[in-house]
Amino acid sequence: MGLTSKIVQANSAAEPLNIDALSLDYKALDLPFRKELKIDERISLPIACLSLGNLKIGFLPGEPYVEFQLRYREAMLPNYAFVNGYSNGWAGYLPTSSAFKEGGYGADFFSGDPSPEFSRTQIQPGDGEVIINKLIELSN
Repeated sequence: MGLTSKIVQANSAAEPLNIDALSLDYKALDLPFRKELKIDERISLPIACLSLGNLKIGFLPGEPYVEFQLRYREAMLPNYAFVNGYSNGWAGYLPTSSAFKEGGYGADFFSGDPSPEFSRTQIQPGDGEVIINKLIELSN
């Protein structure tokens, strides 16, 4: 099956969105910076949800791990939903608690980043769950 026929098939199976209302909900979370950054201040992380009828778009200030994106989509059922990262600020990667335990790119601290404000991961273990739970709460 060629690309054109797949597009036609997907188009015929598509359901229209029910956009009878529009709303935007916003909350700033104040969380401590990652301990390795040695910053005694807190980081303000703006999160938001744009509701277009039965479509929910979550906005997060960084790159959320895919587990958070899938969790949000599932929590918003029967609505359609997705997460848009890199919105309203920067907190670096937003890893899961298990990713912090496993380590690796995006979870490990990297001392070679140019400055704390541009660290690859500014949040502490467990804060990714705090962020996605707040987004889900905000979206309901």
